[in-house]
Amino acid sequence: MTSFDIRKASANDIISIVKMKLQMFEEAGIAMGMNEDDLNQFYQRLYAEEKAFHFVVQDAGHIVAMAGGFYKDD
Repeated sequence: MTSFDIRKASANDIISIVKMKLQMFEEAGIAMGMNEDDLNQFYQRLYAEEKAFHFVVQDAGHIVAMAGGFYKDD
């Protein structure tokens, strides 16, 4: 049986989260509208401002799933 670890993501996970997010949108045939570098910078800023968060699921140390949210201020 596989054992998964679930934890709150840190800014160190953003590169993996962005790659997974872009792959998900590509597989769904949806244009993301931002390239990988811009999206990484966007999430770095949101994490630094504590306006975004994710939880990640790891299997053998590799992120295999994620879910996230944004704090709205409007």
